[in-house]
Amino acid sequence: MSPAPVLELGCGSGCSTKHLAVRGARAVGVDFSAVLVGEAVSAGAAYRACALWRGTRWTS
Repeated sequence: MSPAPVLELGCGSGCSTKHLAVRGARAVGVDFSAVLVGEAVSAGAAYRACALWRGTRWTS
């Protein structure tokens, strides 16, 4: 069975997005706050399973 795709709108710092991704979902978090998405990106390897997006620019 392939991983379920999940889109989290308003992901903030990506805690829920990360939680879903490490459990096998293809998780994408979207937020318009560059600060919060930046926190998620700088949080390290745990967030590498996620795609985090701000505005019109992919961050990972």
